[in-house]
Amino acid sequence: MLKRSQDWLDRQAWYNQIIVILTLVFLLRTFGFGLYQVPTGSMETTMLVGERFFADKLTVWFTSIKRGEIISFNEPIYKYSKNPFMNLWERYFWGPSNWTKRVIGIPGDHIQGKIEDGHPVVYLNGKKIG
Repeated sequence: MLKRSQDWLDRQAWYNQIIVILTLVFLLRTFGFGLYQVPTGSMETTMLVGERFFADKLTVWFTSIKRGEIISFNEPIYKYSKNPFMNLWERYFWGPSNWTKRVIGIPGDHIQGKIEDGHPVVYLNGKKIG
């Protein structure tokens, strides 16, 4: 009888450890760090399509985003479900695709895109970039 109760306690301790580990992983993945993949060729020469990178989510809480930094964010036009459970699932587990971009403008900048000689050109505050 004592052996059975000891086995049960060992098994219960193991289940508790798994729950604690999964909770910590969820919190770190949601609020601390993320693994992202470059979905399109818009970052080529710096990052290739399909390349993965590890990024922190904490920096934006303490500093502002600067010009030239590479950021990753959820697809801005994604329509989240109105169902609370599905909304939670889409936001934290399996939802919109991520976009990876380089910051070229910050608040107060004027960005303008044009086609010149058949090629796209971007102007930042009236000066041609790239």
